[in-house]
Formats: sequence, structure tokens, C-alpha cells
Amino acid sequence: MSVFKPTYTDKRSGQQKPTKKWYIRYVEESGKEHKIPAYSDKTASAELDRNIHRLASFTGSGAEPDPTLSRWLESVTPKLRDRLVKIGLVDARRQAMSKPLAFHLLGFWHNLTAKSNTRQHAKQTTRRIIRVMRGCKFMLWSDIDAEKVHQFLANERATKKRFSPKTSNYYLQATKQFCQWMVHAGRASESPLARLRPINADVGLRRVRRALTPDEVRRLLDAASQGPERHGMEGPERAVLYRLAIETGLRAGELRSLTRSSFNLSSSEPAVTVAAAYSKHRREDVVPLRPEMAAVMQTHLRAKTPAAEAFNMPKQHHGIEAFKADLKAAGIPYRLDGKVADFHALRHTTGSWLAAAGVHPKVIQRIMRHSTITLTMDRYTHPFKGDESAAIASLPDLSKPHDAEAGKATGTADATPDPDPACRQLVGEMSQHDLTRPHMSQRQDTPDRRNDRSKVSIRSGDTGLAGEKRRKGRGGIRTHDCLRKRICNPPP
Repeated sequence: MSVFKPTYTDKRSGQQKPTKKWYIRYVEESGKEHKIPAYSDKTASAELDRNIHRLASFTGSGAEPDPTLSRWLESVTPKLRDRLVKIGLVDARRQAMSKPLAFHLLGFWHNLTAKSNTRQHAKQTTRRIIRVMRGCKFMLWSDIDAEKVHQFLANERATKKRFSPKTSNYYLQATKQFCQWMVHAGRASESPLARLRPINADVGLRRVRRALTPDEVRRLLDAASQGPERHGMEGPERAVLYRLAIETGLRAGELRSLTRSSFNLSSSEPAVTVAAAYSKHRREDVVPLRPEMAAVMQTHLRAKTPAAEAFNMPKQHHGIEAFKADLKAAGIPYRLDGKVADFHALRHTTGSWLAAAGVHPKVIQRIMRHSTITLTMDRYTHPFKGDESAAIASLPDLSKPHDAEAGKATGTADATPDPDPACRQLVGEMSQHDLTRPHMSQRQDTPDRRNDRSKVSIRSGDTGLAGEKRRKGRGGIRTHDCLRKRICNPPP
């Protein structure tokens, strides 16, 4: 064991005294000796000595430290880590662990912007991480603790009115993304938040949206087109924006990113393209347009340059105020039966209208650009008033009596049901043949026929007792009903 206590000379008494701390003696392969200060407790110092010599064996072989040793390196004091880096036992990249989290967050910001993400997305994600770190009082990477993050988010959901379960999941997702980036960048061995899972956002959902009816949408478009300017956006322009949102299902951020060049209105299949940086799943999306909508957009964009914004949309909170004002002018309640009709409800309207029109769910999912069909059908499609009653009314009317005479007239009153669809197919094929003709065994056995059968049997090699048995029939006529019973109900 290379744990020892050096001595020093007391200036007052002149005596040799041992130091309070234990030290670790580490000798390099070149013979150079290092004295590393440890702890005042000998057991803890011995454990530190074992970890340092294990680290030296990994460094000498050129291998990465195992997960246990990596976690230990992340937990040591910055002073000790710097000493190990100076000796050459720790990679210089791990020295960043002693730096504050603000240093790592700056690198994470540059990583987000370098991946073609918008500055708004990078700003929002970083702000969420900073709020979690400050709330948990994390200063260094080694301070991050999963239990503290879990308790912080639970407290925010309980005390903050606008901190819903869905918002809590967004904050957790951003913080876990930062921790995972630390691992990928080689600044950490593993994420301390890997075991945390998002909560069920449907429990305690605070904002449930509803879909607008076609009559409500027409009233909204009329009120917007005839309304005054609201926060720098003219009424007719708002009407075009609302209509495009409903007929494409685009989100508010995606609509804000559109320019004149985003629209292809001259082809036989007009469409609008959303750049990957502004799409929620970070892929370029091409959404088709109706010919009527393409004509409206062609008129709206006629005087705009290719790089000009398609819509002069106000800031987010001003846009909410403008939309609520147009709803009020149209006589549409913002909140109805506990559900709200905000701007994002226009996207819910798109999915609900497509479902009501009988569009296949997978097609709706592709138009809405959702990752799962569950999200499309459970969250973005809503039944309209009267849909349930119409569905029940479409069931067969069981109050009508059974017409037995009609069954007898058609010969189906006492018919035996077919247990197998394959049976019906076989019987149908056999019914095409003339079953009224007598079976071969019922035909007159003339000498000419006997000679013909003998010739056939000899030619085919069918002679002897077996051939005689095969030439004999059981007698009787195979009628249609007989065949049905034998095929549908074979003997065990």
C-alpha cells in the first residue's frame, strides 16, 4: 500500500510531527514520483489509492475507464481532478467536469444551432434547462441528481398554474437532451437522468381543445375578413391565414416560417413546403393544397418577393389576442363544455374534418405529420354533435318482425347454415354443373360400355381386385343437398 503520512518539523517545538492528511505515493513508469494529498481518514485514503492505481492501469493500456471508475472521476473534487490531469492519468476532456454547468450549456447551445435548428428552438430549449438547473441548485455536473429533478418538476406542477404535465415533460426532455449530449461529446460517461421517464400528459390535462364546425369556420373567416387591423395584421390577411391553417393542418410556427418561395402554385398539384428547421420532426414537409386555396394564395402573394414572409404574423401573445378577438366578433365562444378553441384548435379541426369525411386514418396521419396513429386518432380527431346519434340510427331496426313466409318462398326458411365460407364456394362451383344427369353407376351397362371400361382399365394399369373395387360405385344419385352435407359436415 502506498498510503503514508509524511512528517514535518514543528517550528515552535522543533519536533518531527506527522501531517493530518494521508498521502498517496504514485510512481510513473519513467520512475518519476508524485505525492497526491488524500484525506484525514486512512480508510478513505486507501480507497482513493486503489482508484488511482486502477486508473493508471487503464491509462497505461490505452483503454477507457469502466463505468464505475468513470462515475468516481466525475464525483471527485475539481482540485484532485486537475492534479490527475496534470499527472497524465485523466484525459484533458474530463477536466471540463470541474467547470460550471454554464460552460457546458454554451457548448450545447452551439451544438443546437449547428444542426440547422432555429435560434428560437435553441433559446427555448436552453431556457428550460437553465430553469431546472437553477431550481435544483446545480452548479457542477457532479451535482445533477435524478431525484432532485423529479422533485423539482413535481413541485412546479403542484404550485404553478401554467405548468401542466405536458409542460413538465418538455422540461424533462430538454434536460435529458443536454445530459445525453454531454455523454456523446465525451464530457461525461453516462447521463444521471437516464432513468427518469415522462409522466402521462393526459392525466390532469389543463387545455383540451375542440374542433370547429364548418358553420363556425365560415363565420370566423367572414368576421376576420371584415374586421379591423389587429396588431399589424389586416383582416383579409388573417382570413387567408386561418383558411390555410385549416386546409393544411400547419402549426403556428410553421405558418410563420413560410415565404413566397415556399409555395408551388403553378403546377398541376399545388403544394406548400415547410423547411426542416421549422418542422416539428426536423424533416422537410410538402403539404398539398386544394386548387381553390392555391388560387387564393396566388392572389395573396402576387405582390411579394420570393424571400418575403407569406404572412405578417404578430408575436405569439399578440396573435392569441387577435384570434380571440376574431372569435368574439364571429360569436364563437372561446371555451365551450370545458374545451377551448385557440389557434392550435384549427389543426384539430383539420384532423376532425378529414375523419368525418371518411378519409383513411393512415392518410390523416400523413397529412397531420404525426409520429403515431394513436396521436392522430386520440388527440386530433373529435366527434361533432349528433355523430353518435347518427351512428346508432344506422344500426338495423330490430323492431320489425321476422317474415317467415318470405323465407319459405325463397327456400331459405329451413335451410341449413353453412359453417365454412369455403363450403359455400365449393357448392357454388358444383351448382354450375348439371346435377340432374344420372351418376355413371346408374347408366345402362351395355356391352359396348363394359368393353370401353375394360380398355380404359387395362390401358391405365388398373386391373385385379383393387381395380374392380374402384370400378364399383355405391349407387344412388348425388344430389345438391347430399353434397352440401358431406362437404360441410364431414364424417369424423
